[in-house]
Amino acid sequence: MVKIIHSFFGGYKNPKGQNGLKGKYPLVKLRLQRTGTKHDPHYRIVAADSRAPRDGKFVDIVGHYHPAQIKEQTTFNKEKILTWLKNGAQPTGTVLNLFKNAGIWAEYKTTLKK
Repeated sequence: MVKIIHSFFGGYKNPKGQNGLKGKYPLVKLRLQRTGTKHDPHYRIVAADSRAPRDGKFVDIVGHYHPAQIKEQTTFNKEKILTWLKNGAQPTGTVLNLFKNAGIWAEYKTTLKK
């Protein structure tokens, strides 16, 4: 059993360094970041530290989503998304549904089976 301790300065520490998890390892999530105006929301799909606020600091922008259009507009950078997913980033529920509708999630699953 690995005991994980939360550090005061951020990040989680694994004191024994078991399972290759040495030092800090923040979880990266692919999630929506709200932009736009009061009644016209636009969203960026970003890779961000799971502890960062919704509209706060992010690592990378991987796409855009505009739900208010007649046809929902989404743009993705497929290469960046697949790279983040392969490196262990976890998509949130809404972002996962967007990836499934665009076929990105199926492509990611086929690359895992190889």
